Amino acid sequence: MASPAPTRQYVTFTLMGEEYALPIDHVREIIQSERVTAIPSMPPVVRGVMNLRGQVVPLVDLPGRFGLAPTAVDRSYVVVVDLVWSGESVRLGLLTPELGRVIDVAATDLKPVPDFGTRIQSEYLRGVGQIDGRFVLFLDADRLLSPAELLRITALEDGRPAADAPAGRTIRGQVGEV
Repeated sequence: MASPAPTRQYVTFTLMGEEYALPIDHVREIIQSERVTAIPSMPPVVRGVMNLRGQVVPLVDLPGRFGLAPTAVDRSYVVVVDLVWSGESVRLGLLTPELGRVIDVAATDLKPVPDFGTRIQSEYLRGVGQIDGRFVLFLDADRLLSPAELLRITALEDGRPAADAPAGRTIRGQVGEV
């Protein structure tokens, strides 16, 4: 008898009317949005920073990243994620208007992402799955929220080609010591 496929837990949240998921091991906590301090010269996708128990946490607005209406900060939640960039732990907040749920997903339930039909480019998705009769899009947080990707966004929004973004520049220094 074959053993069942291993499952992994994901946290879901709603962006742009669709349900997205991140591996639960990336999610530190989910909190109600608090006071956000805007940082001059930041691209619109970085809405500012918030104080999370004495730590400065940059807030990323994914709908804004894809040219959609920005998330209303005063009526939203923050999914606080922990990532590792070049061996360093980094904490970011993702704005979302609606909370989701925790789901268990077997690796066999993830299917390849079609090249069309989603609001986020397929390169930022790990896969798509039908969970409880609804489609869930599984984000590739390491790629979507990487320093290189955020720098590329900054360069594009400044009107510069991405290749002109200074090498070795880090997001971390732009928004304060995180």
